[in-house]
Amino acid sequence: MIIRKAKKEDLKELVKLDGEAHKEIKWWTPLKRSDFMKFLKRGEMLFVAEVNDVVVGYQSAKIEKRILILEDLYVKKEFRNKNIATKLIKKAILESKRYNINQIRFNCPEKLRKFYGKLGFKVTSLVMKKELK
Repeated sequence: MIIRKAKKEDLKELVKLDGEAHKEIKWWTPLKRSDFMKFLKRGEMLFVAEVNDVVVGYQSAKIEKRILILEDLYVKKEFRNKNIATKLIKKAILESKRYNINQIRFNCPEKLRKFYGKLGFKVTSLVMKKELK
């Protein structure tokens, strides 16, 4: 398995993966090719996990001042529980040091807090929302 920066050639596979995420996770907002392209153009963080030359997961993040905002993290179902998500996050953490980042933030669903806690993240606030129709 390889964790690397995403390239333009990965966009088709990233859109496909993101579509899978949207089908699986109710609240997931699907990204388009142009959304992924923005990560590449702005030089923000977009990493892919590759197994046997196939993209099986990705991590996106944006930088605001000296804060890294983790955006989306998704790994195909059949490749879960193989430390791929952990390696993607660790790659983002390692890369953030090059940008003099002093903090990492993200919105975390309750069911994933234990996973992120093992990586040293702590709950600092809770966000509440109400859907209006």
